[in-house]
Amino acid sequence: MKKTILAATLISLFSGAALANTTYELSHDGDKETTAKFDSELIGGLHGGIELVAMDNLKYHKETTFSLAYNFDITDAWYIEPQFDLTIPSHHAGRASYYGNINGSAMMPGGDEVDANYKSSNTAKLGIETGYSFDNGFYTSARYRYEVRDGKLKAKFLSVKEGIDATLSSKEKEKLHRFDLTAGYVVSDMVDLSANYIIKMGKLDIDNKVSEYKLKKSLDTDYSQAELELKAQYTGFDNFKPYFQYTIKGDTDFDGSLDGLKLKNDNVWKVGAQFSF
Repeated sequence: MKKTILAATLISLFSGAALANTTYELSHDGDKETTAKFDSELIGGLHGGIELVAMDNLKYHKETTFSLAYNFDITDAWYIEPQFDLTIPSHHAGRASYYGNINGSAMMPGGDEVDANYKSSNTAKLGIETGYSFDNGFYTSARYRYEVRDGKLKAKFLSVKEGIDATLSSKEKEKLHRFDLTAGYVVSDMVDLSANYIIKMGKLDIDNKVSEYKLKKSLDTDYSQAELELKAQYTGFDNFKPYFQYTIKGDTDFDGSLDGLKLKNDNVWKVGAQFSF
């Protein structure tokens, strides 16, 4: 039932009356996430959009993003665009239970139990982008974006063997600096080939507390990650542009309290299409 409702919500974005100068997009990726979004010109250079993301093959809603941007055309080929996005997460996936051994051994019936509930605040994103298109089909753009959000975690630990019965409360604040540098080439007005290099540099402050044992500990860590998005889009049709994208993700490196920690990120493929009316 939930899957049917979510699918109907996504379809409703495209079944209503078409807005003027509106671009729609549908995509699905290797993380089992499905995205539906549209961007429409509101007035002059101001345009806004909505993006819905579902996870687990349309089983759950993940997040919704509302976007506003204003395009300043400096020349026919050069533009500057300030941007604002607000991402509102779904809290459906914020609860998880784990049964097994807290120390990480094989899961055993009647063993240890961890029941966790995580909530993230909305994420505010402020950015500015500039780009230039050449007459020979080459184009390039650069964007900087600053993101900020908060998060809260409450986890209940229960272990008969270890004699542990405690609740962990955690508060976090995350700030992220993101840089995008894109270069592309349109081949004979038929295929758009592009590469987008992404650098993410963030700071995460976490305050942990276990009330039963009167334990408090703060973690302050910086982290960084690089990605490369490779995209090929067919542009031979007037209003329908299918594409394939492959993202190569580097490891996430941590400093500060988590110095030396590395998290491996899997590469992700995506297929999708843009269309307009």
